[in-house]
Amino acid sequence: MSDTAAEVAKQVTGQHLRGWMCQYPTGVAVVTGVDKLGVPHGMTCTSLVSVTLSPPVLMVCLHTGAETESAVVWGRAFAVNLLKAESRSAARIFSGPVADRFAEVEWKLTDDGLPWLYGDSFALAECRLIEARPVGDHTVVLGSVERLLANPGDPLMYGRRTYATWHDLSRADPRTRKAPK
Repeated sequence: MSDTAAEVAKQVTGQHLRGWMCQYPTGVAVVTGVDKLGVPHGMTCTSLVSVTLSPPVLMVCLHTGAETESAVVWGRAFAVNLLKAESRSAARIFSGPVADRFAEVEWKLTDDGLPWLYGDSFALAECRLIEARPVGDHTVVLGSVERLLANPGDPLMYGRRTYATWHDLSRADPRTRKAPK
């Protein structure tokens, strides 16, 4: 470590890690599933990783014991809704203690029966559960990507405990990977 680096704590706690991780901006998604009674569940998730391309596999981390985690594990399927830049309200709804989150947003079931937040997401991945493994207070969930939907749009970002946008990302030329001037 450099001589100018500040040491946060000798004993790292969850609060220390949360403070450290908020320095790393990420996209915002809502992971959704359906429970055994057919009730939709969803939660805001910034822990989303593309694990492999062959076969296509995504990983999400869900709070263990949450209704969404239970629905995903029971239904053996989940959807990842990538939120649009203007969907801060949906991100807050699905991260807070809202009684009926789905009453607050536009949504419908996909052909495979997964909740799609079509009014707030610009991209959707439908996944079949490969494995769910509890690690600490979360469950690491691996899913085989079965279908993708995508529309133009700027992603909602989260970092330093605030929502933001990254407009240049969607306008960048994918052939050159350069943002417009």
